[in-house]
Amino acid sequence: MASVITPGPISQMTLYAGPFVGTERFPLIVPTTGTQFANYGITLAALTIAVSGGAVSPTIITSGATLGSPYAVTGTEQQILVNKTVGATTGILLPLSASKTGPVFVKDLKGDALTNPISVTFSGGESCDGLTTYPVDFNYACVWFFPLAAGGYFVG
Repeated sequence: MASVITPGPISQMTLYAGPFVGTERFPLIVPTTGTQFANYGITLAALTIAVSGGAVSPTIITSGATLGSPYAVTGTEQQILVNKTVGATTGILLPLSASKTGPVFVKDLKGDALTNPISVTFSGGESCDGLTTYPVDFNYACVWFFPLAAGGYFVG
């Protein structure tokens, strides 16, 4: 629920000085009526979609990409949809976080990840939330992977 705040200059907001770790909520202040504003919190994932306009063309994996030969995500890809024509486990390899220009959304579009899991691995020995392989193993599951400037990824 939005909380109504007293209008004031944006310069009165406190500047965040710490590193981003992925759990932050950013303020989104929206005018409502007259001099009233609503204050909402927005996550980094939602902010990314809003800034991109949601108009990102997804990459759809329909075959191959086995665990032994995973699909290698490029630095600019943002949405990976796994919709295989034949049920099989699928491997996805994320690039080094320093070369990634934004988060990556991975989704089981076929709906068979419980039987044929998707395993996301990371280049250069990086990890995600302490895991070297991150499973996407529920039907129709989706996961956002956010690159960290210090190396590795976190899920959001």
